[in-house]
Amino acid sequence: MISPIAVLLTGGRATRLRPLSLEFSKGLIPLLNRPMLLYALERLCEIGIKNVVVVVRSPEESIEIEALDISDFPITLSVVIQAEPNGPAGAVAQVPDETIRGKYVIVIASDSILFGGDLSLDIKYWEESGAEAWLPLSYTDRPNDMGIAELDGQRVVSFVEKPRLPQSNLACVAWWMLSPDAVDRILDEPVTNTKGELEISGTLSVMIQEGKHIGGREFDGQWFDTGSLRSLLFAQSEMLNHYENKNLISPDAQISGCQIGNNVVIGENCVLNGAVLENVLVSPGAKINNVRYDGAVITPSGKIGRPQ
Repeated sequence: MISPIAVLLTGGRATRLRPLSLEFSKGLIPLLNRPMLLYALERLCEIGIKNVVVVVRSPEESIEIEALDISDFPITLSVVIQAEPNGPAGAVAQVPDETIRGKYVIVIASDSILFGGDLSLDIKYWEESGAEAWLPLSYTDRPNDMGIAELDGQRVVSFVEKPRLPQSNLACVAWWMLSPDAVDRILDEPVTNTKGELEISGTLSVMIQEGKHIGGREFDGQWFDTGSLRSLLFAQSEMLNHYENKNLISPDAQISGCQIGNNVVIGENCVLNGAVLENVLVSPGAKINNVRYDGAVITPSGKIGRPQ
């Protein structure tokens, strides 16, 4: 039976999440008042993962991750540092060989949220297929901006990053499930893109061209790519709708003379006076007075980010 470890990627520059990513580790950016990486940890626990390695940007972020309360999760969590971002495969290379070599590994981008659905089916089909890697996939209406897979049954027959002429609308959701051989290939012979970044998807694409068996299926839940301010607010809205809530306000937030509209999340220890808000994320600890925003994120220090 496959018994993977997980590598959770929270590094990278996260420029599309600024100014949030200037004040939060990427994995700690709040989504419905929870650090984003907790959603991945929940899904990993559902499929029986016991060991998780988190890749961060700095020693300071390492301390923040290690201070997280994960007592509800039956996992062992460790942290490694990728001081200079150089792509997902470069992040995986920071994990010690004795931890990762010879193992089945699930690599996850922390800004990729899988909501609902049954991930255990992906593990089951991956094991039954004998594939060297497995890709949960999801429909996208922006195939030119994504890594796009073409399926024949449950076999990936082509996998192209940001194709000019997409062969399907099935996007890689940045949950890469890797056999020991695929892990070795990604560590020893990773594909480098034009930005100098070491790619997992690009490496798997070459393996497919060589005739290696890469499997996948369309994930039966929802996928939210929260790697930009716009997509973060969209995920927030969709998840609030799922729980049949118009907004989410921390019980200890102090709110006076405000109009709180749809898709507004207000974090703990916030102080709001005279604010009119719609489609807004107010980060924990923020203090705002006499403002009107429709479509914005507000950092703990009060910086304003507008979706592009």
